[in-house]
Amino acid sequence: MSDPDDIDEVMRDFRRFTDGEPERLDVEESAFADVPQLETEDVNGPEDELILGDDYVTYLIFAGQRQIDDFLVFTGPDRIEVRTEDFTVRRDIGTRVDHEDPLKTYTNGVFSVRLRRLEEHDAVG
Repeated sequence: MSDPDDIDEVMRDFRRFTDGEPERLDVEESAFADVPQLETEDVNGPEDELILGDDYVTYLIFAGQRQIDDFLVFTGPDRIEVRTEDFTVRRDIGTRVDHEDPLKTYTNGVFSVRLRRLEEHDAVG
């Protein structure tokens, strides 16, 4: 069992801590320049899925009734971004892909982007 005097001391320190002003640290903005930014899932965005196959990466967006022309696709060596007038989704693919030739399809409310996976020694601009 705890000594009542110890509990009183803890509670006194606790009150002093909670009644005080929050501690502010002076940190230069540049201190975080090299820290990678974390992306969070947009809870209001569409449901999506990334499928990593042996030869291809397929990115699916369950987007409801649209036209294929409603989607703008931007790809990089290991990233994909899809935009419509309602949403923008960005995903790190996690592997290098041939980002210069994406195959885009839209069927029954599912927009698909398929990219060929690259081997480590392959290089595409």
